[in-house]
Amino acid sequence: SDWSSDVCSSDLMGDTELCPDDGGTYSSLTTPLNVPAIRQAAADYRGGPLTPPSDWKILGTPVANVRGRDIVTGAYQYPSDLHVEDMLHARVIRAPYYRASLVSVEGPAIHDGDLVATLAPDPVSAARLAGNVKTQWKAQPFPVDPSDAQALAAWFKASSTPPVEQPGAKYPPLTRRGDAAKALSAADHKRSSRFWLPYIAHTPMEPRAALAIWKDGAIEIRTGTQTPFPTRAEVARALDLPESKVRIVAVNPGGGFGGKHRAECEIEAARLARIAGKPVKVAWTREEEFTCSYHRPAGLVEIESSLGANGKLDAWV
Repeated sequence: SDWSSDVCSSDLMGDTELCPDDGGTYSSLTTPLNVPAIRQAAADYRGGPLTPPSDWKILGTPVANVRGRDIVTGAYQYPSDLHVEDMLHARVIRAPYYRASLVSVEGPAIHDGDLVATLAPDPVSAARLAGNVKTQWKAQPFPVDPSDAQALAAWFKASSTPPVEQPGAKYPPLTRRGDAAKALSAADHKRSSRFWLPYIAHTPMEPRAALAIWKDGAIEIRTGTQTPFPTRAEVARALDLPESKVRIVAVNPGGGFGGKHRAECEIEAARLARIAGKPVKVAWTREEEFTCSYHRPAGLVEIESSLGANGKLDAWV
């Protein structure tokens, strides 16, 4: 009842302090899950029944993006465009190895544990300062030789979690139909197949960016996340704060494609802003999008299949 019309129209589901938790936008679930709930809420507010589809005037029709003119003219402010007074830009200095630990750092940088960065009033100066920082890192050995396919496959299988049946899931990880084991054991023609699936980057047009502002022991982060509330929970855990002290304000990102669910960039901005005592913006480079973000997982798929007497596939596991 205390929301302004501007908040409801432009920021709905995008501010953890003002909006209910809609879970996030992913797996093509936004429309089928959220639209019915919003329709029902609108009907309840109106005090009448749901409007039947035959009487719809807007839903189901092409409607111009209300931000379309700003987007095509360059006036729209994406997360990487965010700016507040006295803000500092950060350039994070990355370890050359996966999950390496920091040994030492020399030069014009600040660090919080293994997070090392330079801060400056503009991103170019922050990048130049980073060139003057020397760091030493300790690498963690990989469990197996990644060039050894057999050893890698064995490690994948040993460290994996078997799928479980979830009959009501939209994308069930395990489906059983008939007795595949019995069909395989009785088949005359069998085949074993192995397929490797590579990591796939989400590659949004705009690399992720986050602006963190501390005030009175609480943190506000403006960012292009697809999941404001899970991001709030992840930031709270990383900073050892109650979720009530973390506010996530979602700004429409320049693409996400399922790649902006986690809080990597947001946590970095929050940790650096806490040290600096000023607002800090972290904007990842394209290289960081490929090397530091989560990707669609790599995978190993092993299939046992068989042909029936008619020459058609009759079982596979």
